[in-house]
Amino acid sequence: MVGKKAKKSAKPAKEKKPAKKKSKGNGAGAEKLKQFFLLHSEKLVVGVLAAAAAWIIFQGFSLDGLPNNRAPADLQQAITSADSYIKQTPFTEVRSVRYPEEDRFDQQATEDTNGIELAAYSLDNVFSPIYQKPQRLRKDPELLAPYQLETKAGYGPIALKSQESGNDGFVNESRDPNLRQIPEQMAQRFRGGGGGEGSMGGGKIESRYFVAVTGLVPLQKQMALYEEAFDGAAEYSLERDMPNYGGVRLQRAEVNSDGSVGQWVAVDDETFGRREPTTWSGENQEVVAEDYVIESLLMPIPPIIGRDMREWSGHSDVEMVEVGRGGEYVGRSDEMGGAEEQEQSFNLFGEDFGRGEGEGRGGIEGSGDLGATASYRGGEGGSMNRLPDSEFVMFRYFDFGVEPGKKYVYRAQVILEDPNDPATDNKKPSTASCDSSVIRRLQEQKSDPDYRQHARFSDWSEASSAVRISSGNSVLAGKVQAPSEDRRLKIIKPGEEPSAIALAIAYDRNRAMDVPAELTVKRGSVLNTQGDLEAVDPNLMRLRKLEGYSLVTNALVLDIDGGKPLNSEELTSPGQILVMMENGDLVFHDELAEVSEFNMNRVPEEELLGEGFESRRMEGEPENETRGRRTNPRNTRRGGLAPERGGGR
Repeated sequence: MVGKKAKKSAKPAKEKKPAKKKSKGNGAGAEKLKQFFLLHSEKLVVGVLAAAAAWIIFQGFSLDGLPNNRAPADLQQAITSADSYIKQTPFTEVRSVRYPEEDRFDQQATEDTNGIELAAYSLDNVFSPIYQKPQRLRKDPELLAPYQLETKAGYGPIALKSQESGNDGFVNESRDPNLRQIPEQMAQRFRGGGGGEGSMGGGKIESRYFVAVTGLVPLQKQMALYEEAFDGAAEYSLERDMPNYGGVRLQRAEVNSDGSVGQWVAVDDETFGRREPTTWSGENQEVVAEDYVIESLLMPIPPIIGRDMREWSGHSDVEMVEVGRGGEYVGRSDEMGGAEEQEQSFNLFGEDFGRGEGEGRGGIEGSGDLGATASYRGGEGGSMNRLPDSEFVMFRYFDFGVEPGKKYVYRAQVILEDPNDPATDNKKPSTASCDSSVIRRLQEQKSDPDYRQHARFSDWSEASSAVRISSGNSVLAGKVQAPSEDRRLKIIKPGEEPSAIALAIAYDRNRAMDVPAELTVKRGSVLNTQGDLEAVDPNLMRLRKLEGYSLVTNALVLDIDGGKPLNSEELTSPGQILVMMENGDLVFHDELAEVSEFNMNRVPEEELLGEGFESRRMEGEPENETRGRRTNPRNTRRGGLAPERGGGR
């Protein structure tokens, strides 16, 4: 067109690429793959396992086998060879291989040592001074048992306090026609052993059988154990931490006929040894040397009349002191009262522990408080516990609960005050100072039926040897008359045999009397007799006539020897008699060994009373009182044994 700007020609429109067509499969390939594995996975696994198994089998067949020299026998041979080499090859052959260089340690150490001047390191003041020695907790010391027990049986009349007033139950013997004074030689038997001549000083007499049990207590060893337990211990006290003996406990067991030992039973209780002496009218003087004495361990010697109690009071390893026959008789004050009055004062470690006549607590040397050793007798009071210096001390106990004819064995233990639980509260150590074992023991022992407050017990000793309780019959040998000899032929005349004088003594337990009878005996004689006899009445200390008395010992004379003339016609060899006692024991009697006891037990022939038995004049009687004479009964039974009896009758 004219007059108009022509329009630019428009660009041709771009061609649109044809759109890609979307797959119409919608993931069909993946689906097929999943389907394949679902259907064939098990086959694939089995195939893999089969391939692995085939490979393993192949590898197994490919391994090389053991060489021929690796058989078990070859291995055993190699072991044997190595063991032999080890045992036989000395160390010197291999030392150079194991230690190629010489050991120069000692030499090198010596060369490298330099002297040190100790003075250069001294200090005027220590860095940490020790103000108190370290202390250890308190423990229980071991307690030692007694040892070497010895037993001896006895019997006899014991003098007891009378519970009556007035004349103490005694009769007026001056008018009794059956009584007379004791001959001088017989009186010696009763001097010093319990009252001397005359009465016993007011009291009564009882018959007792007893066993004296003695033993040793290892004092120094016990003190060493205390020192070991308390040396350096907390709250140590020299007065408290020492052995403080409170007494002895005894057990007895009866020995059966087959030799077996019966059940152990307690002999009374711990306080019997203190209670029993208060019933006596006195006690014998102590015969044990004071170096072996702790009074709480020694029961007093009882006043057994007519017995030399030294035989029952000591021990074979303990020194005895020299006293008169039977010791000095020590009377007991009436202020002590009877056993019932004193019973409360005999607690083992109570407030009145060990009290007797004195006001202070009893103890060796009369020590005072409970640091002191306890005493049977009591004391004046003191301040320190003083113990003997001897290696051991002795204990003694009299058991009055035995029966004649039986055999017993004994064992003992000692009682000591518990140093970790003493009876005095102001001396008791604190719980903090005690070891746990001590605290535990103090708690547990309260449930023990054998528990005694403030006391500890040692172990039981070994059993003693068996002791038989005699029924009380004994025999003493007198002179022997040898059989007549034919002077020309120097041989014994036919039908002749020796005879002897024997003193048969039967203990009458009902009368508490030793009844003697002087008999003429031969081989086969039985020492029994019946007739009018005389015996010492221990209650009155007079000779009493026993009319028609049957004395039975059943002792059999087996043999007689001696009585042969010596150089002088007046002197003969000492008599010897072998006797079998009723229990079967064979006893050898010698005239010389028994002459003193024989004379003290026999009634002298010139003193024997006659048919009328008028008593010998006593004090206060008219001088015209006369006495008769009688013949000593010597009728002897021969042959069988006499009827059964229980002592003399």
